[in-house]
Amino acid sequence: MTLLRQAALDLVIVGLLFSGLRFGGRMCRRILRLGTDHSALDDLALGGIGAGWLIFAAQTFGGYGRPLALLFLGVGGLGLLDRAWWTALAGGWTHWRQMPWTNRAALGVILISFGSAGLAALAPPTAKDALVYHLAVQKTYLAAGRFVELPNNIFAYFPQLVEGLYACGMSAGSDRTAALIHTGFGLLLCLGTYRLARATGLSSTGGWLAAAVLASTPMVWLEAGWPYVDLALAFYVVQALHRLLDWHATGRTSALVLAGVFFGGAASIKYLALPLALALTPVLLGWLAAASSRIPSPGPSVGRVIRTLALFFGPLLVVAAPWYGRNLWLVHNPVFPMLYTMFPTQSAGWDADRARLHLLFLQGYGSATKDWLDWLTLPWRVCWLARTDDIRHYDGEIGAIYFLLVPALGLWWRMDRRMRGLTAFASLFFGLWALSSQQIRFLLPILPPVAVVSVWFAADWLGVNRRLHRIGLVCLGLFITANALRTADLAVEEQSVATGLGLVPAGDYLRSKLPEYGLFRFLATHTEPQARIWLVTTGARTYYLERPFVTDYAFEDYTLARLVRGTRTADELAAAVARLDVDWLLIAPGVVLDPKTTPFENEAERARFVAYLRRYATLVRQDGQLALFRLEGAGVEPAR
Repeated sequence: MTLLRQAALDLVIVGLLFSGLRFGGRMCRRILRLGTDHSALDDLALGGIGAGWLIFAAQTFGGYGRPLALLFLGVGGLGLLDRAWWTALAGGWTHWRQMPWTNRAALGVILISFGSAGLAALAPPTAKDALVYHLAVQKTYLAAGRFVELPNNIFAYFPQLVEGLYACGMSAGSDRTAALIHTGFGLLLCLGTYRLARATGLSSTGGWLAAAVLASTPMVWLEAGWPYVDLALAFYVVQALHRLLDWHATGRTSALVLAGVFFGGAASIKYLALPLALALTPVLLGWLAAASSRIPSPGPSVGRVIRTLALFFGPLLVVAAPWYGRNLWLVHNPVFPMLYTMFPTQSAGWDADRARLHLLFLQGYGSATKDWLDWLTLPWRVCWLARTDDIRHYDGEIGAIYFLLVPALGLWWRMDRRMRGLTAFASLFFGLWALSSQQIRFLLPILPPVAVVSVWFAADWLGVNRRLHRIGLVCLGLFITANALRTADLAVEEQSVATGLGLVPAGDYLRSKLPEYGLFRFLATHTEPQARIWLVTTGARTYYLERPFVTDYAFEDYTLARLVRGTRTADELAAAVARLDVDWLLIAPGVVLDPKTTPFENEAERARFVAYLRRYATLVRQDGQLALFRLEGAGVEPAR
């Protein structure tokens, strides 16, 4: 199939999938009698939650893959027959034609950003987490037609609502379909940000500017072209925030319950939703206290506080229960591999030592010192000094515009309760983030409220002073332009847009991004289908490996170090390796043998491993730092 036809097929599948989510969500809303004052975004979010339950059922009972995909696409076809959908689209076109130039410019930024991200999504996936688990795990499930426990891949225990949608896209289209689904969630996130801004009282121009701020963010653009899940998580958080603002304004219980449902959708995507909900709790209580101050009473009673928290957290737990319940059943830990010592975790592929090392690894993001000066300047460094692919610089970029939240705090008393709530939520979660793993993409769910507050600070709060208002708009435009230029630089550097357009051959692109890809292709063409590969220090990006394999994922040299440490001679090590039932070893010898990066504790262990390679392994091919060895069994004549 030509590139153009494949891209057209992928786009049709994505369109039908989102149409199905909207139509399914609308049916759920009618069945549950949730009211009629809901937008298409609410229907899409509800449809995604319903799809998540169906995905879990198919993983558990069978039918995962093409049957489920055909069901979703069929529902999407029914959604296209909904006259209200086309009426809304026609109304949107009429609204666009009546927009002032500032709104059109902001909308142009959004369309250009996500249009180019969609082109990047047409390139073969190369982002690490996609190749380690977002796509790799689903590839295993699709081959089996159901859920398969993968004890050595700790990431396979994460919630999988969005990955289930990716699996449907992969079974009906290609892995590019999965990336385009995430692009779609990014576009929905921008629309949700506009609606959130309007709910806080910002003007239409302010709403579109907030959405443009988000769309021009370099990390948002990168993720929109990857089959990750962070933009979908942020979309559900924004939907929940909008419903909480509705509850704060009207006091309707249904709005609070629906906010909990949407946060349950977020928790069905990523564990990160749980600390986000924790950061939101003081905001909930603050809004509850504000509502109580409108009536003559000393404050909310304990019973009312408990009822409010139950109405929010109850739906959250119910919606996310399948994913966490499965982990509780399999490994006795609902948030595995997190909180290892808090639960009686039982896993064949994980232990307390690796849990401790994993925690240290996550805490390694950000400054190496983390002294008082680092904490004091953290907001400035995150906005101004962050860099992609550098864990010491937070492994991502968001841009200087988000630093406006800091001076906005000085205008706390000029904010209304809605804006204070968003500011408090973003600030509290930033504090939790600073105390945990300082990865930029973990901040993506709070970027929409920060964008809203930043636009309020830079423009809308200036009120009737037109001169200052114009200055604020110009400053916002400059910040957005700076972010857009950095995003364009990343697009050129990554070459994903050029590859999506067909200007760079897919094979050349994969070889330039993935050092192991050439050896994976060699194994696919020169080994038997049942040959088993042992991967050590290769990156554990197994998605393109078409052979059975053994690897440790989080710590790829853990098994190697354990085997070497537990033996005394090269012959004993050969016998231990033979029990792994592997035929080939793909390893980066320079990494394993370098004193700075070696997993071995002393020179004797290193010498033992070298002796094993010399006697029981034959070097077949070397590509850069990676070497491919053919292994001999312990009872076989050693290689010469």
